[in-house]
Amino acid sequence: MSLNLDSPLVSVIIPTYNRPIYLIQAIASVVQQTYKNIEIIVSDDCSTESPAKTIESFQDPRIRFRRNAKNLGISRNVIAAFKEARGKYVASLNDDDIWNENFLEKLVPHLDANPDLVIAFSDHYIIDSDGKIDYAATEENTQRWKRNQLKEGIYQPFYEIALVDQAVPSALATVIRKDAIEWNDFLPEMGSYWDLYLTYLACRNGGGVYYCPERLSRYRVHFQSETFANGDMSIQSKIRAGKAGIYCYRQFMQDEQLQEFKSYFREKWLQAHTTLAIGLLQVEQPAKARSYLFHALIEQKLNLRTIAALVLSFIPVSLARRWRDYAGLLTSYKSWNIFVGNRQDNTENQLVPSIKKQLDWLQKYMSVDTVTLLLPTTDKQNLFVSATIGLEEEIKQQVRIPIGQGFAGRIAANIEPMIVNDLSAIEIVSPILREKGLKSLVGVPLVIKQGVIGVLHVGTFEFHQFTKDDVKQLQLIAHRIKLMIMNAGLFDFQSDSHNQESCLLVKGFSFFAVSPAL
Repeated sequence: MSLNLDSPLVSVIIPTYNRPIYLIQAIASVVQQTYKNIEIIVSDDCSTESPAKTIESFQDPRIRFRRNAKNLGISRNVIAAFKEARGKYVASLNDDDIWNENFLEKLVPHLDANPDLVIAFSDHYIIDSDGKIDYAATEENTQRWKRNQLKEGIYQPFYEIALVDQAVPSALATVIRKDAIEWNDFLPEMGSYWDLYLTYLACRNGGGVYYCPERLSRYRVHFQSETFANGDMSIQSKIRAGKAGIYCYRQFMQDEQLQEFKSYFREKWLQAHTTLAIGLLQVEQPAKARSYLFHALIEQKLNLRTIAALVLSFIPVSLARRWRDYAGLLTSYKSWNIFVGNRQDNTENQLVPSIKKQLDWLQKYMSVDTVTLLLPTTDKQNLFVSATIGLEEEIKQQVRIPIGQGFAGRIAANIEPMIVNDLSAIEIVSPILREKGLKSLVGVPLVIKQGVIGVLHVGTFEFHQFTKDDVKQLQLIAHRIKLMIMNAGLFDFQSDSHNQESCLLVKGFSFFAVSPAL
């Protein structure tokens, strides 16, 4: 299909904030579109360093740059850019994502041929920080949003596809007829739900949507991305998400066109109340949190997540702080939030497979050959391998690493990360590392206030230059594994029969820890 400048103008919005390297790739993927009649609006939300020079380097007159005088947040930033768009059609691309060069060429003609269509969208790949496609995650993502159940073609109306299945990826794989949207209906309360709300505005009048099952764009999952962070959201992100969810689902419930889905929206609305309440507990506002929790309990059926959060809201703040300090967490209630928010990962039957899932994901995400979790023995002198991918011989041979010696032992003793890009340059304790041909390693400690409760490291069979970004990614997974262990309800402080010191017993693992002074 050949397109020229007589084709309708498409305005492409690229909202950006502090991701200059990925921004270059995003812009390049738009500039290289086979569909040429486009304008590109890069909307910077007051990044620490303006990307103006980066944009100028493209020397493409189709690119327009706007920069907010102060940080407005993603929804205000992207909607302001949409309102400035001059195109008949508009599309958004996250600053860390990428379009295939034929993305617009595949979708725009369907909108142009059928005036009843409001949206044309496609499926997309999942890629890692280096742009490598994760095929397993891609397939899982397609199934999660039920795009695997959609055949190519037109759906009209598309309320369920858009708002229940949430199959329309408006932030990266969608082209929208601009005049079908009431742009002034966007309010600040949308927050992080801006893309879902945009889809709502597009579908509420009964228009149609065209779906292309080809994967025409690439969604990047990395340490700075929202998807990566969602498993361990910051407190303020959780509060903003809760508020936005309450606002959006209330709007959906009140829309006369959507009454057949009202019960679903009501459940999501109440879940948002609990999400907001948990965030408020984390910033030590239990009374305010309690009002949202009571509202959720009155309106919904028995919900363990809401009940657990309500119980926590009555724990004195001073006690909550002590728990926080004992667990080595950044904020009070954070570990409990992991429990009440994702209980399936913190039960006796699920702890081990949940840890395994984290290790499997880490291996794929970092593209490494080995992933290993070590825990201290009860004598407090050694580490043993409790879970591994690639170094199973260390478990079979019951390898023990003395604290202070070797790679993992030094991490435990120094309580700090360690990068070794050439393993031959350091002393190692386990001969298996050399026998397996490991060349490079990076590791981090699992830390609570009283000290180290484990070490997590990854390695490669080829020489690899690990970076501080790799350390950050590893630390996030280590933090999650620590919380799984500490908050699974499987531990108790008790006297070890071989040692009079306090010993923490977890699912067959026994390792030293100091009792908190509660």
